[in-house]
Amino acid sequence: MELLARSLVTAVLRARRTLVRVVHTELEEAGFEDLPRTGVLYLSHLEDEPLSVGALAAATDLPKQMVSQVVDTLVTRGYARREPDALDRRRVIVSLTPRGRAAAAVAREAAAARVGALVEREGTARVRDALEVLGALAEVAAEVAT
Repeated sequence: MELLARSLVTAVLRARRTLVRVVHTELEEAGFEDLPRTGVLYLSHLEDEPLSVGALAAATDLPKQMVSQVVDTLVTRGYARREPDALDRRRVIVSLTPRGRAAAAVAREAAAARVGALVEREGTARVRDALEVLGALAEVAAEVAT
């Protein structure tokens, strides 16, 4: 079981590192070389709708202070903007700028191309099964951590 656990963790981390590297290479080639490595995760969550820093922290499962620091960088570099919440002026809402939307599109398309290649190679059913297994791994890991 120990070997299986080590092999699974190694494979997941390797896949993550490789996908992040490939996506960032495409972002750099598209002129977004100043996007922080963790920025892609934030852009993908903000692409659908603006979020408060707290909601973004919950969505990314990262500490609010860390999220706030990355959001500061995204704002400074022109990928996002902070605006007061219209309903609660104490809250700040983070949304993407046109530059942030363009970077999010490049990242989404780069990732989709790799997933498309995986589906071509392994088939839709196997990719869906892998997605289910990875989701279950995340749930089990969270249960053990609490």
